[in-house]
Amino acid sequence: MRPFASTILTLTLITGATAQDFKTNSIGTDLGALLFGGIVAEYKKLINDGKNEIGVGGGMFDMSDDATWTGGWAWYRIYKNGNGEGLFYTVGCGAGPVSWDYTPDGGTKETIEETLIWPQAVIGKRWNMSSGLTV
Repeated sequence: MRPFASTILTLTLITGATAQDFKTNSIGTDLGALLFGGIVAEYKKLINDGKNEIGVGGGMFDMSDDATWTGGWAWYRIYKNGNGEGLFYTVGCGAGPVSWDYTPDGGTKETIEETLIWPQAVIGKRWNMSSGLTV
């Protein structure tokens, strides 16, 4: 899988979280990032009686032997039925440095470093289990 496609896939896969105080705060990770060797942590807070959620996250991901990504993101989520569960709509933004090694034909290896900024718009569904696990 190409590095950009695998990064997008990792950033959009299911998030698993263990609730500290389920009604308001949770700390979690992105299972997709963990499967591909990345490290991601997120903090989420339910507000307005569970109708909305605000969150921040950050992580590191080695996309290949020659490419790495580090960054953070923030979002605002609206739950259609409230209670921090079920169908949701999310908008947000993320940013972070990305670097990769490039070797032109017949040239020497160069490291290219840039800042990646991306908007986020997601429609999804959240399940809360009695064990405190959220998917």
